[in-house]
Amino acid sequence: MEVIFDKELSKTDTKKRLAIPTNCLMHLPGFKASHAVNLLVKDRNGHVSKIRCSIRKKGYPKPVFTAGWIEFVHRFKLRVGDRIIFYGDKDESYKIEVKRKITILGKHIWAAM
Repeated sequence: MEVIFDKELSKTDTKKRLAIPTNCLMHLPGFKASHAVNLLVKDRNGHVSKIRCSIRKKGYPKPVFTAGWIEFVHRFKLRVGDRIIFYGDKDESYKIEVKRKITILGKHIWAAM
């Protein structure tokens, strides 16, 4: 699997929706006649979540994760500053890795959650 995007979460990402870099669209399934697709995303525990990826109907696409994303945020107790790494494969399988910045002996490290 290859990294599609890596992002530190903002307040909007943890409360409403996850904004995704536009250049990631080429790694997601085609939207065909719709402005939304459902992705099956596996976490590190093997749990599969259905997360909807939507784009604007007109103009600049601006992809976001909507339905299913906030449930994922609650399950992992994500907060502002946490980091997600989103992976994808050619066979349209996806995985999310979640990390939290912690300080040990004055050094910052990213710990898997």
